[in-house]
Amino acid sequence: MNSSEFIQGPGGVAPTVWFEKVFKSNQCSFLQKYATNLVSRYDLINFASDDDCCDLQLYAAVMAWGKAQRGGYENYRAAYENHKNLFVDLRGGVFDRRTAYDEFITRHNENNLKGVGPGYFTKLIYFFSPSHDGYIMDTFSATGLNVLYQRNLVEVKRTPNYKNKNKFERMVDASNDGDSYENYCLEIEKLASTLAIEPEEIEVRLYSEGLNKVWRNYSIQEWDRLRGL
Repeated sequence: MNSSEFIQGPGGVAPTVWFEKVFKSNQCSFLQKYATNLVSRYDLINFASDDDCCDLQLYAAVMAWGKAQRGGYENYRAAYENHKNLFVDLRGGVFDRRTAYDEFITRHNENNLKGVGPGYFTKLIYFFSPSHDGYIMDTFSATGLNVLYQRNLVEVKRTPNYKNKNKFERMVDASNDGDSYENYCLEIEKLASTLAIEPEEIEVRLYSEGLNKVWRNYSIQEWDRLRGL
């Protein structure tokens, strides 16, 4: 996991700031240790194994790292408060990655997880699960994998931008089920085995974070071309 840390350092927004905005409280003693600092992927993995970091604070830290804002703070609060049992089971290792995804997507498609789609709840799966083998499936990593294999491994939809309806953006579609997610994770693991690196590094490289977004930009344009858009 250290190789991923080299690529993907601190980001998003400060967990304490996000926590206060969403839960209208500053009662997050574990996160307060980090003041207004940003956290990294490696920090979140450590949080997940720390008994002092309760499920609520881990949820806030993951969502803050993912810079969750556009879905609405009330929705983010409800997503946790209405599904606490899901997070307990996930962190307790009750679910494998396929089952965890199916649990989330079923609730999402029943309109019980507003604002928290596949790009966000796979972050929660990755960090909450003790095995950390349910990889993040967001728009850029999914599109990148599709382009790499030149086929539709993950359904990515084109939708009007939430700020400007005259512009379009891409999102992982909610039609992807647990089998789709399992296949996505398996392909990442196959690539990692071929290249002799950690699966997390494959996912991060597909995401193409940072100033050099050459692959990200190419994969978006190429996927649109392949789909005739």
